[in-house]
Amino acid sequence: MRGPSPHRLDVAVTCGFAGIAVTEALLATPSDDPLAFVVPSAVALAVPLLVRRHRPALALVGVLAVMAVQRAVLGEIWDAGSSLAIPMCAVYSAGAYLPRQRSLAATGVAIVVTSILDVGADGSDWPFLTLILGAMWVAGMVARRYWQMADQAAAYAAELEVLQAEREENAARAERTRIARELHDVVAHCVSTIVVQAEAGQALIEADRSGASESFAAIQDTGRQAMVELRRLLGLLRGGGQDDGGPQPTLAHLDALLADVRRTGLHVSLEIAGTPRELPPGVDLSAYRILQESLTNTVKHGRAQRAAVLVRYEAEALTLEIVDDGEAASVTASATAPGGGHGLVGMTERAHLLGGTLQSGRTHEGGYAVRARLPLS
Repeated sequence: MRGPSPHRLDVAVTCGFAGIAVTEALLATPSDDPLAFVVPSAVALAVPLLVRRHRPALALVGVLAVMAVQRAVLGEIWDAGSSLAIPMCAVYSAGAYLPRQRSLAATGVAIVVTSILDVGADGSDWPFLTLILGAMWVAGMVARRYWQMADQAAAYAAELEVLQAEREENAARAERTRIARELHDVVAHCVSTIVVQAEAGQALIEADRSGASESFAAIQDTGRQAMVELRRLLGLLRGGGQDDGGPQPTLAHLDALLADVRRTGLHVSLEIAGTPRELPPGVDLSAYRILQESLTNTVKHGRAQRAAVLVRYEAEALTLEIVDDGEAASVTASATAPGGGHGLVGMTERAHLLGGTLQSGRTHEGGYAVRARLPLS
């Protein structure tokens, strides 16, 4: 369907042509001709136009058939505009709604039939009929092409809307994933530290009150840090995915991170290789989160006593290595444990998003190692 209420439009066109045809027939018909035939045949000439959209070939055949009957009964077709306008409309409809080859054939038939029916004392005016009906066929073809282009444009616009909606949904999904990863990294690290410090404080509360006091002070500091990070992430969520401008953790905060981990009783050594320099923000944040998550896994799952952290600044990449002496199987299981699922997977996603790599597995000494390489450009 093209345009509003095409059926009503066809009815209106048919009624208009029928009214004109009847009026012209009455004015052009001699008084001795049978009006009982003239008026119904004038109406019948326009009636086939009711199906000009859905059955354009049938409409054209119907118009030509009525014209032939008029010629046979009256001996001529009355000299009126409707006797040509109605076939013109039928030919236009054939060009607009039939395939090219069929519409061209139908137009040819219409030209031949009308030329034969129009033969009078001066002969047939077939050049004029060919010109006018051919022009209507071309007009129909142009209209058909216009409608096709309009349909294609509408389909293309609809497709763009779908793609835009998918793009927005993918962006929202990616943002939710990033926030979930950030939330996991922050909460997992802070809660793991709090749990270990609480266990240590409980063990020391009777034997070493000063040591227990330090443990609980560390719990307070870690809890405050977790609250700050959670407020930042919740603010980011309320703001529709836009960061509030608060500072993001980077390798500049690595000493504070290691200090928190050491408070759990894990001995952590740090080695910086190469010349430290300013890193791209995404690399800096991801490097910090990978180190944070690796050490959190070591504290929470690895049952390790020692861990060694290596940060190597290379010309084109930043290399991270975290090696501990804990139980590798436990660390591996953390990536698939119920309620977890964001540990190794999250670190790997971070590395891949930057075009880097991350490998993890058991060491020859029986511990566990995580190695990541993050390109700088």
